[in-house]
Amino acid sequence: MNLTNRTRAFLFAETEFDAALHFGEAGWPGTEAHFLMHEDPVPVCSADLLAGRNRLSAEEVAALPLLQQTTRPHAWRQWFDAGGLHVEHDMTGARLELFSMLAEAAAHHMGVALIPPFLIREELASGRLVIANDRALRIDKAYYLIIPERKAETRALTAFRDWLLAEAAAYRTRHHVGEAAAE
Repeated sequence: MNLTNRTRAFLFAETEFDAALHFGEAGWPGTEAHFLMHEDPVPVCSADLLAGRNRLSAEEVAALPLLQQTTRPHAWRQWFDAGGLHVEHDMTGARLELFSMLAEAAAHHMGVALIPPFLIREELASGRLVIANDRALRIDKAYYLIIPERKAETRALTAFRDWLLAEAAAYRTRHHVGEAAAE
């Protein structure tokens, strides 16, 4: 099996890909979509930025530099809107491509980032990052295994799909994260 990553859209017909782990919406024509989990990112930063406080209010988060992810350009706006707060500079700040880059920037006191806790479990456990505010951002998009219909019944993909779905379900149950609302 070959694995690669892409942060930009593609068509299965134009690639050699057998499947995709995709964050977004599930309605790709000619494919099967299998729900894995929601992201539910929370604001995280270095403990130094908390300045001795346990958690920050949304207004206090807004006063910090906001680290942006290029593939989630409206995440901070959505997070503030969900709390009924309008922040003029919610789309400004350093823009980074990957959650791992955001985590490093946040750990190095550069600001606060919206990151799914399941991606930074080690950083949270070690204290390199702390959750600045407990309110998670729930949006309609989620992680899915996407398989082209023409390949859906191949033995290798069926085995991979079944294994991955079982692992995702067990992880969601074990950590109480990313459950499907009505999938």
